[in-house]
Amino acid sequence: MDKSEIFIRLNEVMGKEQCANLALDILESATSLSFLFELTQNQKPQIEMRAAWVIATIAERFPEALFPFSKTICDILLQSKNNSVARCLLKVLSIINLPEERITQLLDFCTDVMLDRSKPVALPVYAMTIFYRISEIEPDLKYELREIVCHLMEEGAPAIMSRGKKILKTLEKEIRSFQLISD
Repeated sequence: MDKSEIFIRLNEVMGKEQCANLALDILESATSLSFLFELTQNQKPQIEMRAAWVIATIAERFPEALFPFSKTICDILLQSKNNSVARCLLKVLSIINLPEERITQLLDFCTDVMLDRSKPVALPVYAMTIFYRISEIEPDLKYELREIVCHLMEEGAPAIMSRGKKILKTLEKEIRSFQLISD
C-alpha cells in the first residue's frame, strides 16, 4: 500500500469497519506503518486523528506490530496538541510495552493529564492505566497514584470512577503486600 492510497483512505469518511480494514492493509507494508505515524503530525486535525485511530486499532489486534515504535509513539504523544491523537496514543501505550527511556516523561505527562480537569475524560482514564503500569516498574509510585486517583474520583465522570475503582482495588492489595514485605 503506497502513501497516497493511505492518505486518500484517511480522507474518506471512516467507520470502525473501514478503520479495521485500513489497519490490516497497512500492516502488510512496513513503510505504510511508518507513514501512518508521520500522519499523526500532519497539521490537519482530522487526518491526525484518523491516523492515530488506525494505530490504536492495530494495538488492539496486533500489539506486537507496534513494539518497535514505542519511543515514536511516546514522542508524538508528548508533542501533540490534538486531544483525539493523545487519546488514541494513550490507549496504545496502555496496551503495548512502555519504552524504558521515556518512563519519566510519560509519568510527568500522565500526572499532568490526570490533574488537568479541562482534558476530555478518556485522557485521564488511560493516563491512570499507564501510571499504574509505571508503578509496576517503580513500586514507590503506588502511593502517589493512590492519592491522585482518590482526588480524581471526588468529582469524576463515570469512566473515571470505574477505572479509579479498579486501580484502587488493585493498588490497595499491592500496597498491603508491599508493606508486609518491608516490615
